[in-house]
Amino acid sequence: MAALTFHGHSLGYSIPLKNSIEIDPNGEFIKKWVKELDACPVEFIHDPENSDKKQCKKYRRSKIKYREMRKESLSIYREFKRTEKLQVDKN
Repeated sequence: MAALTFHGHSLGYSIPLKNSIEIDPNGEFIKKWVKELDACPVEFIHDPENSDKKQCKKYRRSKIKYREMRKESLSIYREFKRTEKLQVDKN
C-alpha cells in the first residue's frame, strides 16, 4: 500500500518492495504463500520482474509501477505546496 500525506510537515510514502525486504529478507513468507515464486532465488524474491531467471517468470507482472507512481505523487505534492504558498503570499 502506498500512502502520500499532504497535510503535515513530513511526506510519508511507503513502497511495498522496501517493506517486503525489511520484513521478510529471506523470502520465507513469500515462498510459503506465493507458490509461483517458491523456486525463485532469494536475491530476486522481492522483485521478480527484474529477474531474468526462469524460476521467477511464473509470477505475473505488476500492474502498478510504484517507483513511477512515487515520482508522480511527489511532483503533484510539490506543485500543491508551491501553489499553496503562492495563495498565502497573495493574502
